[in-house]
Amino acid sequence: MHSRSCAPTARRPFLNIFLGTVFIGAVLTVGVVPAGSATAASPSPTTKPSAGAAGVAPTPSAAPPEVTWGIGPAVTSGADERPYFSFGVTPGAQANDHVTVVNYSATALNLSVYTVLADNNADTGAIGFVSGSETPVDAASWLTVGSSRPVAVTVPGRPNSSSPPGKVTLPVKLVVPLNAQPGDHVAGIVAALNVPSSNGQGEHVNLEQRVVTRVYVRVSGKLAPKLQIANLHASYHEKGYTLSAGSVLVSYTVRNIGNVRVAASQVVHVSGLLGGSKKAVPANIVQLLPGGSANVSVVVHGVWPTVLVHPHVTVTPSAFPGDVDPVLAKLSASTWTWAVPWLLLAIIVLVVALLWWRHQRNRRLRAPAPSNHAASVPISSGRHRVEAAQQSRSRHAR
Repeated sequence: MHSRSCAPTARRPFLNIFLGTVFIGAVLTVGVVPAGSATAASPSPTTKPSAGAAGVAPTPSAAPPEVTWGIGPAVTSGADERPYFSFGVTPGAQANDHVTVVNYSATALNLSVYTVLADNNADTGAIGFVSGSETPVDAASWLTVGSSRPVAVTVPGRPNSSSPPGKVTLPVKLVVPLNAQPGDHVAGIVAALNVPSSNGQGEHVNLEQRVVTRVYVRVSGKLAPKLQIANLHASYHEKGYTLSAGSVLVSYTVRNIGNVRVAASQVVHVSGLLGGSKKAVPANIVQLLPGGSANVSVVVHGVWPTVLVHPHVTVTPSAFPGDVDPVLAKLSASTWTWAVPWLLLAIIVLVVALLWWRHQRNRRLRAPAPSNHAASVPISSGRHRVEAAQQSRSRHAR
């Protein structure tokens, strides 16, 4: 991370920053709409419904004229542009700077400027910012823009495309508390356009569309970069009703449990009991903030069902561009999951059942037929033998 105490860091051309850089707000194009009519949402709007209209989005009714604005660190004479604010401070330190709001539209814009805390979107790992209605905490509470929160500004438009854009520059003050924890703290300064509108049910809705410039603050002290792999799960999926290889869905969470922002690359391998391995490479984690997390889900194709398969995840941490390399070792985690070839198993069971039935049938066919003739012994023969035995015992007695 580029750091500074009270002086600007490396700079870039200002116009290019405002027109094309996500770090200063991505210069949002939206529609200006009269009160009571509808508006088209921005690429990532924050919608704040009024009372009684919670969760109901506005319904566009007409194509409005477009407006474009941006926000970023202010430019001093003879200096290059900065893509974002960056401060290197000690607990209890103070720093001053300025932020500029630019309007590239022909009409003047009434905007609200305020600070918000940055976080990671758990589903994608991307940097996001909390709602402006939340009470500022951490780095967002250390920053003051103008004299109030939010501060309302009217940014003049420009008469034609060859004229310079309208600008308003506001003071920014950073006051770091004495008990600030070492490591990275990230906030944003928002320039928001609020458009009163109504939804399809006629309820009033306030649509807030924002652009944000980031503020990175690194507090001196012991740095402890650390990532963790958690919630590793896997499941095997056969490829239809065929005897071909299937796929394994592997999902897990990468958490930053340290105090330094970290980037990371990832790879997932799946091996079977009979050997062989297939792999998939999820997208890199660009920037995971302290306390942030990213849920990762990837499908590994071409895995044969060998009753059990072994998914293995490897995460390689790296420094965010411009930061000192945290020199973190690779992380890994693994699990087992069933990969039963159900179709093959069903065929085997069917074949075994058929062979057993055929064996039993042949056995019955080879068995001899039972005889119906009963042996006949003369009754008199039996009686004569009994009488002879009795006479023999009588002779022995005498």
